[in-house]
Amino acid sequence: MTNEEKNKIIKSLRGIYSKASVERMIATLERDAGIEVSISSGIEDEHHRTTTGISIRTEEIQNEKARDSYFKLRRTLAQAAIEKMLKGEFGRCAECGNRISEERLEAYPMAVECLDCCKANKKPRIPALAHR
Repeated sequence: MTNEEKNKIIKSLRGIYSKASVERMIATLERDAGIEVSISSGIEDEHHRTTTGISIRTEEIQNEKARDSYFKLRRTLAQAAIEKMLKGEFGRCAECGNRISEERLEAYPMAVECLDCCKANKKPRIPALAHR
């Protein structure tokens, strides 16, 4: 994202969210949008061998594939949130249309629902990575 785009986003969200919060949201989204996912791309089956010749267990492969899926989804959600920011559509609840709280978006900038709607719908939410 260019500095011009960042400034445009900050200006568009002025009066709704603090500049510092928006900057932190952008930083988180940029980081997550750039996640490289290639952990399991070379794993073919449970008999795949590492460079040392030690067999990788099926459970380890499944864990790597699950981690890959998680990061792919997180990257996709971050990219979608950035697009919403650029289009001026960021921060509105997809269910009720109300503003999503600054605290929620700072904790999870990919949120598409306010906390009330999320709780009411009881949809599972992707837990934030421990990155702070």
